[in-house]
Amino acid sequence: MTGVKARIKSLMGFTLIELMVAVAVLAIGMTAVLHSTSQAAHAGVFLKQKTIAHWVAGNRAAELSINQEWPSPGVTNGTETMANQTWQLETEVRDTGVPELRLVTIRVSLDGDEKASLIAFLEKPM
Repeated sequence: MTGVKARIKSLMGFTLIELMVAVAVLAIGMTAVLHSTSQAAHAGVFLKQKTIAHWVAGNRAAELSINQEWPSPGVTNGTETMANQTWQLETEVRDTGVPELRLVTIRVSLDGDEKASLIAFLEKPM
């Protein structure tokens, strides 16, 4: 008769402890999934800001090249709006050992946090 009772008990279902263990395992697994999703979202925002900051710096370098002006050495600050955000620009122009070249460093920040920098050489216009 013990075999019959054991068989009936095994057909009755899960015990409360088994259910609690299963729920705990699911909770731990879901926590890990939420954590990785949060990290992926943060990385996406970070990469978007870096990409836009590089575009802003590239645009500034292109403007300096196209304007056909010979900027004097020094630092200038400005702002640029792109992707509904206002970016701060710092353009530093320095002399090089070659009289026809200037070294230009462009730093792009968002809310005081530097997101990108670009270094370029500017040729003296003819």
